[in-house]
Amino acid sequence: MVASGTVQYGCCEIGEPRGGIEMALYEYRCAGCEDRFDLMRPMSDADDPAECPECGSTESRRVISNFASITPGASALSTNPVMDARMASGGGGGCCGGGCGCG
Repeated sequence: MVASGTVQYGCCEIGEPRGGIEMALYEYRCAGCEDRFDLMRPMSDADDPAECPECGSTESRRVISNFASITPGASALSTNPVMDARMASGGGGGCCGGGCGCG
């Protein structure tokens, strides 16, 4: 049985965010001083003006952030000793990398 407000993913349940507000980390660039800064805010506020912590201007724009991800596989195992150790120990896998005991 899945509790109200949870989402079932295979073998795991993920509950509602704390306080019922979904938050995300967004990156912004100030039009005044060109500074880049991050804000954790509700998804519904993502495009609202954000005050620059450097100059105080509210003339900022949300930008697309870059990120990197390493996934297990033939190419990752041959070049990544951390992944080699994880895979050799039997850890990882499942819906969340084994953190919930599913893997």
